[in-house]
Amino acid sequence: MSVGVGDKKGGDRTQKALNINFFSVMAALLLLVALSGFARTFFLRPLFGLDPLPPHLYFHGTVLTAWYLLFFTQACLIAMHRTSTHRKLGIAGAFVAVGVVAASLLTVFMRDVELIDEYPNLAFGNISSLFGFALCFLSAMALRNRPVFYKQLMVIASIQIAAPALDRMVREPPLYDIAEKAFFWFPAYPPVAFATFATLFLLLSVVAYDLISERRVKLATIWGIVCLLILAPALSAAVVLTGGWQNVIRAFG
Repeated sequence: MSVGVGDKKGGDRTQKALNINFFSVMAALLLLVALSGFARTFFLRPLFGLDPLPPHLYFHGTVLTAWYLLFFTQACLIAMHRTSTHRKLGIAGAFVAVGVVAASLLTVFMRDVELIDEYPNLAFGNISSLFGFALCFLSAMALRNRPVFYKQLMVIASIQIAAPALDRMVREPPLYDIAEKAFFWFPAYPPVAFATFATLFLLLSVVAYDLISERRVKLATIWGIVCLLILAPALSAAVVLTGGWQNVIRAFG
């Protein structure tokens, strides 16, 4: 059966709408995760009677919030067909991305200054996340003239750094109790287990989107997952498990 011009245009519009809806929903979901995960310990901290945070943690929280707000704004601009504004705002995104890496490294450094002898490999997961974010972001920027690659990699980069917020979402009862029961079989602290599987679920949602929209997993998704699950842990191992990170801490701590 032949496909008419009208049918093809209708299919193109459906595909475009699916693209816009998926990336908008993912951006909104990740922003919601960041806001809810850090509500108690950052945004609403005074309401819970908690002591003020050190300055570097305010910097860290502000930069990460800016990233997710910018990511959501960019998705909305695309949905409203404001492509030129989206591109101009992308310049700010590059600076915020650098801030995310810098603030996160500073946070890990400040924590490990106190714990380096007791937990020598504690930084592995955090640094692996930063490598994954950086690899996906740099790949997205290099392929920014290919929208399919760019959007997929930006989503995956944003998923990669959502783990700390996901972790904090279930640190208080009753969610902690639910996570403890659900992940009793997993050899990790319940919030860490929840964050791990929630991150995998978000990554699988990108794969599912590919299969639904194009009946195949896109090369950008495959590359993003390779960055997160293979390259980033390998680079982190080279930096942390060989003692390089600990040597930096001891030299400058």
